[in-house]
Amino acid sequence: GDFNVQRSDVSYKELTNATYVYDMATLAEENGKTNDYTKTTCGQKIYDYCFGNEELSDVKSYKVLNTINEGHSDHNGICFEVVLGKPAKINMSPTPASVKQGATATFAVNAENVKKFQWQYYSSANGVWKNVGVSIPSAKTAVLKFTGEAKYNGWYYRCAVTGWDGDIEYSNPAKLTVLLSAKINAQPKAASVKQNAKATFTVKADNAENYQWQYSKNGTTWRNTGDSIPNTATLSFTALAKYNGYYYRCAVTGQDGAVKYSGKAKLTVKK
Repeated sequence: GDFNVQRSDVSYKELTNATYVYDMATLAEENGKTNDYTKTTCGQKIYDYCFGNEELSDVKSYKVLNTINEGHSDHNGICFEVVLGKPAKINMSPTPASVKQGATATFAVNAENVKKFQWQYYSSANGVWKNVGVSIPSAKTAVLKFTGEAKYNGWYYRCAVTGWDGDIEYSNPAKLTVLLSAKINAQPKAASVKQNAKATFTVKADNAENYQWQYSKNGTTWRNTGDSIPNTATLSFTALAKYNGYYYRCAVTGQDGAVKYSGKAKLTVKK
C-alpha cells in the first residue's frame, strides 16, 4: 500500500490504527538480535532480524524510511514503517428495518480493522449498488441514519467496509420498508335503493391495512358497523326502512397505523 513516509526518531510511535514506526536498533536490541542489523535494508531482513514478537506476525508490508548519522554508529537512527494491513472483519451485518414515512431509518454494521465505511443502496429502478451521497452525514460511519421517504420503500442497504489491507468487505444487505399513510383516491357515493334491497358503498385507497365502515344517523356522531358486516373496501348490506337517511363513511388505517376518514355518503331507502 501507500506509505506516509516521514522521519521519526521515536521508538514505538503509533501513527494510525494500523501503522507503527520503529527505531530498528532499539527493537533489535530488545529482541536480543544485535548482529548485522545495519544490513536489514529490505522487508524480509527487517522481519528476520527485528521481529521476535507474535503481535507482529501478521505484518503485510514494511519499509525503511530513512537513515540518519549524527556521530553515532551506522545503525543508529535507522527507522522503518510497519503496516499491519489487517483485513476488515464484519461481525454483524445490518438488519431489515421498518419505519413510518418521515421517521428516521437506521442501519448499523459492526466490524474490526476498519479504515473506512461507505454505505450503499440498491433499488430495482437502478439495478446496481450506488454509494449513499454526502448529503447524508452518516454515510461514511458505522451507523447509517436518514429520513424514511416513501420513494425508499423496498430499497436495500449494505456497508462497504475497507480494511487496513485496502480490500473491501461487504455486509449482507438489509431491506427498508417504509410504512406509508393511507391515501383515499375515491369517496363513497350517495345511494338510493328500495326497501330490503342491497345498499352498497365503496371506497378506494392506497396503502390500506384495514377498513372499518361507520354509520351515523345525523352525520355527526359515528359508530362502527357490526361484526356481521365484513370490513372491506366495499360495504354491502340489506337496506331496512329504519336506515333511511343514515350516513356512511369508511375509516381507513394505513401501513403506518394512522387512520384516514372518507367523506360521508347518505343512504335513501325507498318504499
